[in-house]
Amino acid sequence: MRSKARHIIPTSRVKNLTQAWETNKNPVGLEVDETMLAFLRSRRMGQVSANGPSCARTVREYEYDLVRFTKSLRERQPELKHWGEIKKETVQDILEELQANPDLRVSSKYHVYRTLRALFYFIEKSEECKQQQMQSFRVLLPKIGKNPSKFYLPSPATVRRLLDNGFDKTLRWGLRDFTVACLILDTGARIGAVCEMKVDDIKWDIGMVRLYATSSEECFVPVSKDSTLSLLKKWLREREKFAKTDRLFINKFGGACAPNTFDQSFHKALLRARIDPVTEPLTPHTLRHYFCTHYLVNGGGIHNLQRISGHKQVSTLMIYVHMSEQLGTVVEEHSRVSPLLTLGNTKESRKRNMGY
Repeated sequence: MRSKARHIIPTSRVKNLTQAWETNKNPVGLEVDETMLAFLRSRRMGQVSANGPSCARTVREYEYDLVRFTKSLRERQPELKHWGEIKKETVQDILEELQANPDLRVSSKYHVYRTLRALFYFIEKSEECKQQQMQSFRVLLPKIGKNPSKFYLPSPATVRRLLDNGFDKTLRWGLRDFTVACLILDTGARIGAVCEMKVDDIKWDIGMVRLYATSSEECFVPVSKDSTLSLLKKWLREREKFAKTDRLFINKFGGACAPNTFDQSFHKALLRARIDPVTEPLTPHTLRHYFCTHYLVNGGGIHNLQRISGHKQVSTLMIYVHMSEQLGTVVEEHSRVSPLLTLGNTKESRKRNMGY
């Protein structure tokens, strides 16, 4: 009986196949820069653990945080090239240093943690990263809840003091920052939307400006002709001398401004106006809070405020409703019915009850 012939694979071929398998199953994973670019691409496209496509401003914020994270990695591991070479101790050291940094606000640390959590989650869910057996360091992150930054509402006197003394309007950049502050106080725009504005977003004939709540949703918001539009005209005359982009507000190099540009300039304006940035952290976003609250205090409707401010849900505006009630009817009523103030009907009896 004829025996079946066995198919024997040559030893050299077995060795080549083994090497090919080990190459595809690279234990060091993708390069660090390649991993960061893949993550940013997934955010733009709304892929791999993303809820949807991120707007350009959010992607830039991710990129800013990742550049700093990569720089910190390479300061501790100068020869670092691939993701698999990152040591657990290195990531722990970076997170501990971030947590202990006294120069960073709590909200800034929160944003960095959110970026790193999104990156690590992407590594866990990406098929390419799974094939490369790349490690996620998500378990090392501290517990991330809601943004811990407190709601701060400045007084009208503080805002007036900032506008009067914080910006040197005789200088080009002082005029730019003052115009941005007035624009936010007049429209309630997010600072990110202000940075995205282009020159043709100003509709001079109807007295409105076009703002983008997201990368695709636009709204037209009225502005004051005698104040905001006149300031914009003055700024445009300065801007056209050195602008290299079609963005409305530009930096000292003629390019587009970023939100942190105004965070820094507002901090300097607070110091110039002798306002303590610790006890009164007035920022561009704080001016948005001021607009929304006082829009309601002055009699504005909540649904019109929703259209102007770009909030998707009315429930988000309830914090402004509560603040406006406190500034309006609650304060007025309290001055009339406070038991402390009504202990005596005369001025002399009230002083006596206060211990004078």
